[in-house]
Amino acid sequence: MAVLIDTLKAAEIMESAGFTEKQAKAVIEAFAPAGDELVTKSDLTHGLTSLRQEMANLEQRLTTRIYAAQVATVIALIGILSFFSRI
Repeated sequence: MAVLIDTLKAAEIMESAGFTEKQAKAVIEAFAPAGDELVTKSDLTHGLTSLRQEMANLEQRLTTRIYAAQVATVIALIGILSFFSRI
């Protein structure tokens, strides 16, 4: 989501803080293109929620694969022991 910045108000705030008009204009011009890349707290919260869900899904898939590998290992060991016990 794009964040709109009131550039006139920002320039006025900078000027009241001691910036010259030229300095305030330069700062606004430097940061104005970044407006499309700024995110809101809501954007971050949504992203964090999505990331947590993806991590939970990944954890579940990995746990399932680890258990499957353990079961396969036990079955293979039983097969090997069974084979050698007949010799």
